[in-house]
Amino acid sequence: MGSTISAIDRIMAIEEQKDELVEHVEEFFDDRRKRGVTVIPDERRLGRAQFENVLRVAMGTISVREVINFIRYQIGRDRNNTGWGNNAFGEELIRKIDAVAKLDQSVSIDLVRLFLGFLKRHVVYERNKQGTTERS
Repeated sequence: MGSTISAIDRIMAIEEQKDELVEHVEEFFDDRRKRGVTVIPDERRLGRAQFENVLRVAMGTISVREVINFIRYQIGRDRNNTGWGNNAFGEELIRKIDAVAKLDQSVSIDLVRLFLGFLKRHVVYERNKQGTTERS
């Protein structure tokens, strides 16, 4: 595990990264849009519950690697590449999670949890832009 820091230092380290986490989320979708791939897979293939599940895994562990392992499991289950495997959606998400975890090793899982929460919110926004009606 990382170095021991005080609770106040931990909170400050997390708070100081929030804007950057939101930027990472926006970049994730912007990069996909620029490449001309599906920004987010179809809601029937990768719905709200899938994002809630990965967030639930993150909330139940102190291991960033466990979260990544769960996403890889979901990619492996996506035999038709219509959800997590769609245009490397899951693989790109894993790379982004790795980058987020490196922002501050002492609070990496906290940053990943926030990132995934912000990602879930942004998915609702992206789907609304696409004209779908997901509610969250």
